[in-house]
Amino acid sequence: MITYTKGMLLCKNSIKVATEKAVLELPDDSTIKQYLIRNRAEVKKVFLTEYDEERTLAFLKKESHDDGVEEGIDLASVEHVINLMDSMNMQADMAMDALKIPEDKRPVIKAEVEKRK
Repeated sequence: MITYTKGMLLCKNSIKVATEKAVLELPDDSTIKQYLIRNRAEVKKVFLTEYDEERTLAFLKKESHDDGVEEGIDLASVEHVINLMDSMNMQADMAMDALKIPEDKRPVIKAEVEKRK
């Protein structure tokens, strides 16, 4: 029923229309149909506040991916700074200048470089 109602909502139906149509599609002798008819207001409220697991999981996946990408960029920057320091005999700040590492990233990268040196 939830899937049916969501489909109805995607077809630009209001929650009221979608819920009513979903209930009407149930078999007349079904116990759940009688319950839903008696409790229409609560059923509509549940549909409006329903937890959308797919949307939440997609959001968390993207957020985790973005965090992972950011962490990967920082780790790559640390490696690049270390490489410049070793190959060009530079100080960490000079290497970060050469790599144009943004100011807000420098303390984290510098601390990681110092850990590895």
